[in-house]
Amino acid sequence: MTPSACKHVAFVLAFFSTSALSPCVSLAEGAQASFEVPERPFLIKPYIEVPGLNLELRSLTSDKFVNWTPNYRAQTGLSVSYQGLIGVSASAKGEISREDAALKGRSDYTDFRFRFPWRRISIEFGYQSLKGFFAENTQDFAPGNGQYLLRPDLILQSKYVGVTYTVEPDRYSLAAVFDQSERQTTSGGTWLLTMHAADTLFEDQGGTPLIPVELQSHFPTESQITKGEFLSITMGGGYGHLWTLGETGYVFAQLLASVGAQIGRSSDATRQFSESETAGFAKLDLGIGSNGKVHVTGLLLSIDQTSNRTAETELGKRNLLVHLFYGLRL
Repeated sequence: MTPSACKHVAFVLAFFSTSALSPCVSLAEGAQASFEVPERPFLIKPYIEVPGLNLELRSLTSDKFVNWTPNYRAQTGLSVSYQGLIGVSASAKGEISREDAALKGRSDYTDFRFRFPWRRISIEFGYQSLKGFFAENTQDFAPGNGQYLLRPDLILQSKYVGVTYTVEPDRYSLAAVFDQSERQTTSGGTWLLTMHAADTLFEDQGGTPLIPVELQSHFPTESQITKGEFLSITMGGGYGHLWTLGETGYVFAQLLASVGAQIGRSSDATRQFSESETAGFAKLDLGIGSNGKVHVTGLLLSIDQTSNRTAETELGKRNLLVHLFYGLRL
């Protein structure tokens, strides 16, 4: 970890653990929220998910960039859980049309996500593997082409773990907002602490540079890069709040932001570049639904962004997920 990265981490920890936070905490003080554990322990939840992902490589000298995106569709699934602790989930991926595949290519992907939320703490981890991308902004750097630039051999693999901790668990329940294993019956919010670690690998297995020919002059020494791998650990904080609507309705918003250190390396056919810089992570969750004693419904929007840097390039990975569900307690 570099000295500059250590300073970032120390600053975040000090900011969220000393009296510097006390003026903000006083704004959240007040009556405690009310919580209720459902009498029916089993929750069966069919759902529809629309995923999205972008891998952006941006020049630090000219602000030119390429935005690689996989071509996939919504998926449907079913999850079954017991008191929010033990659960299984199965899903099926949607098919893309032949015309769409000819325009944007096909993507193969595996996406495992696990979240274990309790009222005070939430632990989540996952694994993503994708192959086959197209340049979403092709017309920006190659206008008049009429076709998307395809990279069928480009892969992206990511492993991550994240922990979120509530400063005031008597005012906001992570279990209520994320898996409805608990009911929060009055409005409330709290400041949050978070830690996030990620290991990300991207590589064109066919050996084609990740930077398109039209943009290579803006990446002087890294224009021929075909592979990159980054390990990052970040710490920070945020805020979450749930507003109740009537007897069972709710709306919630939660924002997390963290900074830390990274160890990374990228390479082309003849050279390897090692980097040790700062990294950043941010995540926004928005939700609306009904958390009843028997029936549960909801719509969740989740966006997260991971940022890494090399000497000439800023690499950003952005995930987007829209999750629509209905649940029945048994």
